[in-house]
Amino acid sequence: MTEDGFALMELGHVAHRVAETGGAGLRDARLVRVWDQLMLRDRKTDRFLHPTLCDVGYGTAEQRQQFAIGKLLTAACECPPPAIQRRERDALREDLRILAATLRTTVDRLQRLGLRPLHNVADWPRVDPLIVAADDAEAAANDLERKVLLIDRDRGMQFERALAVWLARMSQRLFGKVLPGVVATLVEVVSGHPIEARRVRDWVKGADE
Repeated sequence: MTEDGFALMELGHVAHRVAETGGAGLRDARLVRVWDQLMLRDRKTDRFLHPTLCDVGYGTAEQRQQFAIGKLLTAACECPPPAIQRRERDALREDLRILAATLRTTVDRLQRLGLRPLHNVADWPRVDPLIVAADDAEAAANDLERKVLLIDRDRGMQFERALAVWLARMSQRLFGKVLPGVVATLVEVVSGHPIEARRVRDWVKGADE
């Protein structure tokens, strides 16, 4: 297994035990840097430089910080939303809506010809699988915006780009800021490709426009 493969295994392991280990078991230097950066404190105030916004309702500030780091590491182990171009999103959404309309129109024609039972009969509603499929297609069309990362042009590295934006948004929720250096390191560990912090900034800026 490659160095990145071992680091990814470690990432997944620590993500589920970060509160208990306190980062003591980290071996990959990149993950150690991530841990150290998020645990840095101000020498004068002893407060975290990147304090978490996540309040679980119990525990010390250090425990809450460790919990937030664990959430970020867990997010790195998950599959990010796929990156697709806007025109591809628009075409897919239109196809889904046409499919839903076609299914409903077809069911209506079949019912008028007596070739298909009514969807609702008196007090005994009948579940029509074609109507259910139409509802699913329409719901998928309406939900498409939330499930994808929109990009204007395909410049390659779509997985890395999607993962970076996914982690950047998670970092904003957890720590109130993008932390491009941390995000770049985690993307590198997961993908095996070196990523610069400036590239993360550009990807996040492009996704927010």
